[in-house]
Amino acid sequence: MVPTVQSQEYGDPDFYLIDSLNLERLNDWDRELIDSTLHLYHQTKNDTIQLELLEHLVDNCWNERVWPRYNNFMILQVKKNLSQNSSVEVQLKNKYFLAGALNNIGLENDQKGRLGDALNYYHEALRLYEEVGNQKGMSVTLNNLSVIHSILGNFEKSIIYQKESIRLKREIRDHEGITVSYINLGHVYENKKSHFEALEYYEKALAIGLEYNDTRGTALAYSKIGDIYELEEVYPKALSFNLKSLELWQEIGSDVGISMTSNSIGSVLLQQGKYYEAKKYAEKSLAIALELDYPQDIQNAAKTLSFIHEDMRNYKAALEYFQLYTEMESRLINDETEKKAYKISMQYEYEREALKDSLEYAKREELNTLALKNQQAENYALYGGLILMAIILFLGWRSLQHRKRVNELVQQQKEQVEVRKEEIEQKHQVLSIAHKEISDSISYAQRIQRAILPSEEKLNQLLGQGFVLFKPKDIVSGDFYWLEEVDNELIFAVADCTGHGVPGAMVSVVCHNALNRSVREFDLRQPADILNKTRELVIEAFSANKENVRDGMDISLCRLNINTRDLQWAGAYNPLYLIRSQETEGIVEYLADKQPVGRYQKAQPFTNHRLQLKTGDQLYLFSDGYPDQFGGPKGKKLKYSAFKELLLQCFSLSPDEQRRKLNDYFEQWKGDMEQIDDVCIVGLKV
Repeated sequence: MVPTVQSQEYGDPDFYLIDSLNLERLNDWDRELIDSTLHLYHQTKNDTIQLELLEHLVDNCWNERVWPRYNNFMILQVKKNLSQNSSVEVQLKNKYFLAGALNNIGLENDQKGRLGDALNYYHEALRLYEEVGNQKGMSVTLNNLSVIHSILGNFEKSIIYQKESIRLKREIRDHEGITVSYINLGHVYENKKSHFEALEYYEKALAIGLEYNDTRGTALAYSKIGDIYELEEVYPKALSFNLKSLELWQEIGSDVGISMTSNSIGSVLLQQGKYYEAKKYAEKSLAIALELDYPQDIQNAAKTLSFIHEDMRNYKAALEYFQLYTEMESRLINDETEKKAYKISMQYEYEREALKDSLEYAKREELNTLALKNQQAENYALYGGLILMAIILFLGWRSLQHRKRVNELVQQQKEQVEVRKEEIEQKHQVLSIAHKEISDSISYAQRIQRAILPSEEKLNQLLGQGFVLFKPKDIVSGDFYWLEEVDNELIFAVADCTGHGVPGAMVSVVCHNALNRSVREFDLRQPADILNKTRELVIEAFSANKENVRDGMDISLCRLNINTRDLQWAGAYNPLYLIRSQETEGIVEYLADKQPVGRYQKAQPFTNHRLQLKTGDQLYLFSDGYPDQFGGPKGKKLKYSAFKELLLQCFSLSPDEQRRKLNDYFEQWKGDMEQIDDVCIVGLKV
């Protein structure tokens, strides 16, 4: 039985291995991870398996109050094993586990601003990883050393470490690790004030994080991209990316991530003059940072709150937060001292050799001076005047030569400036031409995409009492709507392809063509059969080369008999909404199969649904762009519940009025924030 103290649930140390583990502070993910891992731990008596389980727990637990304690427990177990006589293989395995645990302690010290201690642990971990030949561990530790060098201002050294880390990660195909390295490389360039290069690396990290479902890497990338946009004063984009980041941090329960991103959001809202919202986020950040005792995060949040209260004319509070800021700054003085000490230690060997050489040189000079002293005394009187005259002539000649060199240098610089000016003008012309060509190409792609969509005349003719709201995020779209009339039956769909913009549009052309072939060439009519065949065609199209593309689409597909009102439907992730005007049950939602139309590891045949419609029934097919849009007074997602309420409010209106109301509400909700995805809604009244 688990004991409780002061209404708090603490874990049994015989099972949980550590004392005073507050179970109430654990999220569901960490609780399940710890319970399942320790259940296996107690079932085995093998030391190596037990250490592997502890390592798994430490690496996957997000709670910063918990994983360090299990990491320390693991170190005790490893040191106990190393003290015993065992085979070389067992000793190497224990050194591997010890290296990982030391690396984790280095990370903890790094987060708390103790850079000197962090460096010691990282170097010891790297030595052990090299000894056992573990590339994964070496790459992680090199990444951590790169971060320290970046903090110390040794940017070129940081880049060297990070690129070596990336090389190792590519060899072992550590995609999540590459994501982290790209983020840290971007941070180096951000510290160098090279915002464009930083953004390039952050966007590379985001692409990999999204591709491999790396939630932590994606959250970090969103946050760092938001920081760049804030530095460039593009505040709507900065807010949008940081809100995405915060949502992911909350999903995985990382207090460090929540604190960091909440402060970034508060800072952006401050720049926008939204003081009360900014204050809420900054206070949340500070509360978490104080609990974790992370001085750098405390300092950042206190600084933001000081600025907020100053702008709100709460000068007393502003002063209090500024005092907290300076208090943290004094705590971080040790950090600055460690930086200096580390720089001195790096130069020590060089300076020692340089000193040695200079002493030997000085000794030789002293002997030469003593040998010549008497002779010089005799010659000084004789040659004094000549030497003085020579010095005067030499100084005059050197002054003349110096002026000539200065004039030549100035002339060279003028010529270089002119050449550079011409190069810049030429590059500007090339960029202008390239920009126009790209813009023209995208505009032409838009015309091509519009051409494959049903025309307005066809929509009016076939949909009748229906409407389409189509709002691409960019010029071209990854969403599309599709419509066919076959044998007095209407087959129509809304599809959401992988990506948006030009990549999404390219995928949409492939998927659109596959739908056409399924109906026209293979003569399929049942929605589930159409989706099954379309999936085959899409996979076939993307398997023509060795790129192993995983793109596809989510879709809601209907087949309606116009005379009998018999409806068949199938969906891939995207549902179907039905509103019946004669009933008060609200929206009837038909759930889609949880698989895309594309390559999927657990692919199953799609499910065909059949229902009988009544006069006045209204159907809604849509992509996720509308309910996923950030906006409103708090910059949050609209979500599906609000989307349903909106449909219930406007379903009694005419199709044109419904489209207008949905569009107006979307624009009002979005406000100044960026549209995050393509939007497509099709409504049809029977």
